Amino acid sequence: MITDGDNTPEGCTDRATTDIDRGECGMAREHRPITRRTLLAATLGGAAAVGISGVPAFAQTTTPSQPAGKAGGERLLIGNVVDGGTGLLQVTTADLAAPVGVPLSSQPNGLVGSADGKVAYVATQFNPGLTVVNVGGAKVDGTIPVGGFANSVVLSPDGATAYVAVGAGGGSRGYVAVVSTADGQVKTRVQAGYQPRDIAITPDGAKLFVADERAKGVTVVDTKTNQVVGTIKTTRPALKVTTDPKGQRVFIAGQQELVTADVATGKVTSTAVLAGRPGGLVVAPSGALAYVSLYTGPTTPAALAVVNTQNGRVLQSKGNKKAHGDLAIAGTKVVAVDPVDGTTTAVNTETTATTGELASPGNATPTCVAFVGTN
Repeated sequence: MITDGDNTPEGCTDRATTDIDRGECGMAREHRPITRRTLLAATLGGAAAVGISGVPAFAQTTTPSQPAGKAGGERLLIGNVVDGGTGLLQVTTADLAAPVGVPLSSQPNGLVGSADGKVAYVATQFNPGLTVVNVGGAKVDGTIPVGGFANSVVLSPDGATAYVAVGAGGGSRGYVAVVSTADGQVKTRVQAGYQPRDIAITPDGAKLFVADERAKGVTVVDTKTNQVVGTIKTTRPALKVTTDPKGQRVFIAGQQELVTADVATGKVTSTAVLAGRPGGLVVAPSGALAYVSLYTGPTTPAALAVVNTQNGRVLQSKGNKKAHGDLAIAGTKVVAVDPVDGTTTAVNTETTATTGELASPGNATPTCVAFVGTN
């Protein structure tokens, strides 16, 4: 249930591991080589927080964000990290065809698009932390300085506010940056846990849920006051979080578990046992099923688990090559990124058959993915 206060780390260190046998604290994303120099640069970048750089006309963009699982998304956005720490955003059709590349200055960790598909916000590893992309024009329109180690981003339903989960760096605590999309101003920073890794917003925009990879649970934020109003406790550190399309339930994926809780009360209603570490989490448009991509070990295939959201029962766990990364869903199509083989794979949720695959170009490795509409 929801309790007052935020989550605190329990015996975790800053050292990242990738093997699921190394314990609950080894949950950092892959493909994040960090030197002392880049760590310092990312940490210091959190001090500045004013305005969109190079986007004088962006105040026109106030379209609502696309709800999770909305059918009809006709574009797919794939974030990639390139050797050297830079990034590449691929803009493709929903069928993984005709990709167009948009160079980014830093590794993309998470992204979200406006409902009309015209604009995407990309959370990046290093400063400035949030990149604004003109999707149709396939170009960067500007950047917003939210700080380094930005892990995830969501939009309010009216598209007026972006919420960015910014991880800790240099011994500091992470936070959620609250950004006006009209002028790029960071309105406030909300201390939500120790190491915010993922973030979700209810369809009505009233609550944020912030997954803290250094603590067991998520922090709940009231978006009207931008204040922490409680936490939902889990038995494992929270790595991924999302809500159902009706905004009644929140789903929290951690090492070998998927917890379902009531949005209104925070009471945990079910817990599913997963066969690995989650890299992606989405919910079907009906809200009846959740899909979780799982890293199961260095020598075993990744799995795509299908979970009944009513009772927490795992209905199926399908081998999916090495596609244990981020997930996106539109209608009956789930797309998963494969950070090992450097591909993005589409799966039909009705037949579980693989329907398409796109290789990232050159030495690029996919890190995140999202559907956007074209209304």
